[in-house]
Amino acid sequence: MKRFRWPLQRLLEVTNQRELALRSQLLSLTQELARCHGRIMAAQAHLRGLLEHVGRQADLHQRIRLQELLLSSSQVIECQLRDWRAQLRQLQQERAQKTPQLVAAKRKRQTLERLQAQALERYRQEVGRLEQGQLDEAATVAFARRALRPRAEKAGVN
Repeated sequence: MKRFRWPLQRLLEVTNQRELALRSQLLSLTQELARCHGRIMAAQAHLRGLLEHVGRQADLHQRIRLQELLLSSSQVIECQLRDWRAQLRQLQQERAQKTPQLVAAKRKRQTLERLQAQALERYRQEVGRLEQGQLDEAATVAFARRALRPRAEKAGVN
């Protein structure tokens, strides 16, 4: 018997590769989102720590100098925070776009796998029918030979 060959096998392989690539991209985006979120949280915690440090200063002149320094440096930190928040929103948008693509690729792969399984089942049934037909034919020939053998022997004896 010939081997099972499914015409859409290459499409299934390409779909698998595409799904894996999308899954990898989504994972990278999620990791980058986590890093960006971590940077934002760390910067905010740093600002809070600085504010607490300034608030603990007992000397008024030193507190005023630290507040001026904090205000000037906090503007830089706030600018970084805005940039990171914008980057965070961009990454979230990219992830929101990639997620439906991944779901669609997964659905397409599952559909192709289901079609392949159905084609393989049809192939096996067809092979089974052909083998059964060959067995039936062999049994018919064997029966006919046995049925004709006594006649041939009688014809040869007379």
